Amino acid sequence: MAQKGPLALRLWNFKKAFIEDDTPVDDLSFLSRHRDTLRELVITGDEEMDVAEINQLRALERLNINAPGGANAVLRLAGMPSLRQLSILDRGPEGRRLIVDFGGATEIRQVLLAAPDESEVAAVAALPRLADATLEGAGAFPARFASLELTDLTVTGVTSWPASVTGIERVVSLEVAESRGLADLSLFADASPLRFLTLFDLPGLRSLRGVRFADDAEIDIQGCPDLVDLGELDPGRAVGGAVTGSPRLGLP
Repeated sequence: MAQKGPLALRLWNFKKAFIEDDTPVDDLSFLSRHRDTLRELVITGDEEMDVAEINQLRALERLNINAPGGANAVLRLAGMPSLRQLSILDRGPEGRRLIVDFGGATEIRQVLLAAPDESEVAAVAALPRLADATLEGAGAFPARFASLELTDLTVTGVTSWPASVTGIERVVSLEVAESRGLADLSLFADASPLRFLTLFDLPGLRSLRGVRFADDAEIDIQGCPDLVDLGELDPGRAVGGAVTGSPRLGLP
C-alpha cells in the first residue's frame, strides 16, 4: 500500500512540519514515525484533521492549528508533555468544532485560542507556567490566573467581567478589544506598571483609572467613544495618534 503524506515527511525525521492547504489532513498517519522527533507542527486548511494522530506527537513543543477538527474531535494535550506554545485560530463551525482538552498540560507558556468556551477559558487560566495568553472571543473573563509568570494578556469579545481578578501581578502588556461592560480599568489594579496598553472598540469605557504606567509605556487606544478620563496617563502621550476615537477627551 502506498504511503500517504508529503514525501519529505515520510523519508526524514524532521523537527518541524508545515502542512498547508494543498496537503490533505484527514489522514495524518504519515506523522507516526516522527512522534519522538517532531518539535513544531503548523496545519492550515479547510478539511477536517486527523486529530488522533496529532494527540500522539510526544515530542511536540509548538503547535499551530488553523483548520477544523471534525465532529467531536478532541485535541488532548496530555499526550504532548513538552508542549510550550499552542495557537488555534480556526476552531471550525458548530458540529465540526475542535475541542481542546488541557488536562495534563503543565509546560505551556504561550496560548492563542480563538472562540474558547467557558471551560477552556478556565483551563487556560489554570495553566501553571503561562506567560503569554491571548483569548479571542472569550465571552467571560477569568477571576484568577494560576501562573506566577503571566506578563502578557490579550482578550477580545468579553461581555462578562468578574468583580476582581488575581494572578496578574506581573502583567506588563495588556490588550482589551471588542468588549463590553468595562467602565474603567480598576479590575487590573494589581498589574505591574504597564509598558504596553492597547484598547480597541470598548464602548462604555469612561476612565483609565486603576492601572499604572511605566515611564516608557507605549499606548494605543482606538474606538473608545465614552472615554473622558486618562487616569494616571500623561496627557502628552495621548497626543499624536496614540489615542483616537475618543472625542470627549478634547485632545488636539
